[in-house]
Amino acid sequence: ADDDLPFFTSLSGHSHPGGYIRYAVHGTQEDPLELVLATLIDRFYRLIVVDNGVFSFSDLTVNTWPAIVPISPKPARFLAPNDPLPSSFIRAVVISPASSISVSALVDGITACSSMSLVPNSTFLFECNFPFENNSSLSEDEFHTFTILATDSLGNTASFSDSFSLSNSVPQLGGTDIMYAQYFPGLLVGWWLFLVIFCILLLIIPPLLIRVFLPAWTPYN
Repeated sequence: ADDDLPFFTSLSGHSHPGGYIRYAVHGTQEDPLELVLATLIDRFYRLIVVDNGVFSFSDLTVNTWPAIVPISPKPARFLAPNDPLPSSFIRAVVISPASSISVSALVDGITACSSMSLVPNSTFLFECNFPFENNSSLSEDEFHTFTILATDSLGNTASFSDSFSLSNSVPQLGGTDIMYAQYFPGLLVGWWLFLVIFCILLLIIPPLLIRVFLPAWTPYN
């Protein structure tokens, strides 16, 4: 934590089984968010960026380029109480081992920036002007989508898309299980199916084993 920054974060780690959820979200805009990352066995990692006190991140796959972390606008589901509203620019960190990267942005599916520029004295921070404020095509009462597109000189392409809000509204979250189901419905259904089958087998198999082997066993055998 830093008294000069409008946020604090605590990083800790423990192992998750392979194939587990990439992340879950707990809490509200007033409470801390718990952001859970999947195991590195699945080759996931989290790239964290702090820009002018705004905490941003992306969950990425090892050796997949370009790596994109949106800064402004920030995804609505990860907003913190002191995060600034989108104002007059789109901003993102885009990283690649290639010598050059081309970055563009869409807002609600429409091209907002055909070519984002590197911020002076920066290596991976891209920015372009876009009028979020007083924009008649963007309603403050609705969630909108933004997409960052990137192509590097090695021919690699990547994109990041999420929703944002002009009023710092946060999507309603219905609890941990609902978040799990939203991102990995097959995993959630499979997990509960496994538990049901395991419990049924646990109730059936031991009595069968006792019925088969116990009558044939005596202390003198």
